[in-house]
Amino acid sequence: MTAIQKAVVDWVEGSTGLSRDKIAWLDESGDRPVPPFVGLSFEAERGVGQDWTRKTHNPLLVPDVVVVASALADTLTCAAAHQLQTGDGPLTIAATISLPAGLLPGTEYWAIVVSPTAIQLALSFEDSMAGFEIDLTTVGAGVITLSDTVDTVRVGSEIKLTANGMRTGTLMVEAFGDKTIHGLAIARKIVDSIGIYETDLDEAGLGVGQFGAVQNVSTGRGGILEPRARFEVIVHFSSEAVGTVGRIDVVEATVSVDDVADIDIQIPPP
Repeated sequence: MTAIQKAVVDWVEGSTGLSRDKIAWLDESGDRPVPPFVGLSFEAERGVGQDWTRKTHNPLLVPDVVVVASALADTLTCAAAHQLQTGDGPLTIAATISLPAGLLPGTEYWAIVVSPTAIQLALSFEDSMAGFEIDLTTVGAGVITLSDTVDTVRVGSEIKLTANGMRTGTLMVEAFGDKTIHGLAIARKIVDSIGIYETDLDEAGLGVGQFGAVQNVSTGRGGILEPRARFEVIVHFSSEAVGTVGRIDVVEATVSVDDVADIDIQIPPP
């Protein structure tokens, strides 16, 4: 449940005295509550103005992990699955006594995945993607620990994209009554209490606009009359969607003579 949905449920619960299990979002799966209850839904959502996008660094948190080095395979092996992918980095490595020969403390490395529990290290992102591992000539001594840095990122998801925009829509409220209370009475309690809950709704990100008229739409269900009422509220809120994209690194570019044959190159006289 989002903060906006929770604020709406709090409004309905507080104004009607119904318990939380008597307030349902109609797009949720599950059995319909037994009346009296209130059904809620957002409908006719549409954008207002232009959306905007923010690009930010998407850090990868790698818990410090103790590794065992192999000079024969040039690997670092963890006791459990490391969850890394080839190209993740930069990573650093430290030892209580000495590192495997070929590695230096404070130097940044990138992962080459060998197995779910073993990796090799490369000197750059480009080397890791090409499979150029660092040659380990000793296994080091003491406790050897692999760690992330503030710049560590997941390959292919280095950048976080956050899209924001303003939306307007309709909050549909349907109040189902029973023999003890009509849906009209429940609906009017909700409408009449908006002044009490409007600040809480606003703080949750939902601006309340125009109320539609409360309508009596009583129907029968299973041969039993349902004293039902409904009304609509025009609402305004912000929308946010988060995704990730990869950073494109241009490693090397070559241009042949044929590619520039049509370019007029003028050399100034000496």
